[in-house]
Amino acid sequence: MKQDVSNQVNYIFSTNDLYRNGLPDWAYHWGSNLPRAATGIFLLNAVKLGETGSHSVQETQQHAQDFLHFFHGQNPLNMVYLTNMASYGGEHSSFQFYHAWYGDTFNAYSLQNFIG
Repeated sequence: MKQDVSNQVNYIFSTNDLYRNGLPDWAYHWGSNLPRAATGIFLLNAVKLGETGSHSVQETQQHAQDFLHFFHGQNPLNMVYLTNMASYGGEHSSFQFYHAWYGDTFNAYSLQNFIG
């Protein structure tokens, strides 16, 4: 099992992209933040197991942080992927996530209509 963890760490590093947090093609879909976050957590768990493949502990920890940085704006949209973060310095963040129950009205996503 430990060899499988090491192999997976090496594979994760091989899918790196310009933002240092790439995923395999199958992982890009609606809701792809879940596999991205899980990959970062996996790397931290690999460090705890001492199975970092051909990479050092420091490299693996840094790569896990790269996945975290994606959510904080190190991504193609330069957008903070957390809601309502403007008051904390997240100038380009979403004020609400999409959900079908918001409806398809003209101003469904307007800050003026936002409650909560």
